[in-house]
Amino acid sequence: MVAPTLDNTLGAGFLGTVAAATLFGITSLQVWMYFQNYPNDWRFQKFCVANLWILDAVHLAFIVHAVYHYIVTSFGSFAATQFVVWSFKLQIAINVAIVLMVQSLYGLRVWTLGRHFSRLLPSVVIVIIVVGYAIGIILVVKTYQISTFTALSNMSWIVYTSFAYSTGVDVVIATAVCLYLKGSRTTFASTNAKIIAIMKYVLISGFLTSACSLACLITYATMPHNLVFLGVEFILTKLYINSYVAMLNARRSVREMDSASSPGISNVLNLRTTQHSELGIIRDLAMHDKAQSMINLAPGDYQQHRKLSDRKHTDGQNTIGIAIHRSVETRADREDDESIIP
Repeated sequence: MVAPTLDNTLGAGFLGTVAAATLFGITSLQVWMYFQNYPNDWRFQKFCVANLWILDAVHLAFIVHAVYHYIVTSFGSFAATQFVVWSFKLQIAINVAIVLMVQSLYGLRVWTLGRHFSRLLPSVVIVIIVVGYAIGIILVVKTYQISTFTALSNMSWIVYTSFAYSTGVDVVIATAVCLYLKGSRTTFASTNAKIIAIMKYVLISGFLTSACSLACLITYATMPHNLVFLGVEFILTKLYINSYVAMLNARRSVREMDSASSPGISNVLNLRTTQHSELGIIRDLAMHDKAQSMINLAPGDYQQHRKLSDRKHTDGQNTIGIAIHRSVETRADREDDESIIP
């Protein structure tokens, strides 16, 4: 057991506050870039980004107040450091709200993308996120009821559950999105390379947040009598928001890659497109790759290739080599106004 000292209690909280303030600066830059580069983005998405930034600013204010209370206002008073200040309790509530909001936005991506493949996995993801709301509410209520840090041992079960569950949700969401993107691959190397690039964005985002949640879990399990885990917890919300807004901003870099190669791949990172455009993304990319490959065909090879394509067309197959069921295309045309993601 690691004995509590000034370094692993107030010192850990101070370092966590410095790291959180630094990440908040990066978040502010990311949000500014988002509104500058995407002024015509979907209003709901812009509303969510703005609210996440406001919640993040409030969260930083609460942890700064809590740390200031212990290291300045209560300086030299050991008894005062045993009690939980009100701002510490409120920062837990803001933390839970931010984590659940970001996970819900990712869950929306899984739902709208996954319904083209299967309803089972998206439904499972939504249920998991809803259970996370229940766990978060219990954590907030239990935190509000304690008055001293020693009382944390009485609610250790919900602390363990919240950190472990948050880690698991991030892994499930990242895995689900990557599975659906993998299912959208074609026979064209260029298209697959772009899909893999998007999968990397998703995996990096999920890795950062799940690693931080896991670090909180490990530090609390190994050092339950100090506040090192709180220093790590202070930066958790900042990583959630940074990873989400960074993924939104990544659309520009992907779009610039599109301008030199193929259209449409940046739409995969959008929160809202139409179902028809989602199905069209892969078709457009594949048609582009096919056109590029035909440039180098010899005249005789081209005629042979054209005959083969005509034969596939008469057989009712998709001419770009992607098997898309006719009923899916028809339904996508009828539901053109519905939203889609990634």
